[in-house]
Amino acid sequence: MKLKLALAGLIASTSAFPALAQMAPGASPRSQSTTGSAGSWYIVQDTSTEKCEVTSLKPRTIGKTKAVGKSSYRSRTEAENDLGKIPECL
Repeated sequence: MKLKLALAGLIASTSAFPALAQMAPGASPRSQSTTGSAGSWYIVQDTSTEKCEVTSLKPRTIGKTKAVGKSSYRSRTEAENDLGKIPECL
């Protein structure tokens, strides 16, 4: 009985692990790939350093980053062009 219970716990934890492996709160979007093919690009600001960057990762509302500029951009070039026009990023 204990073996079945342990096996069920192991299966449940390994199937839930990919869902929990997202970017941790407070992690920098730089540590993730910014070459996504989703077609949406974002300008995020690190609130501790006040530096902005373009990323394909959707910004979270918690942590040390925040979204600036439009909600999303269709291309990386469009986001990079708008980056120099945002007052928070200058």
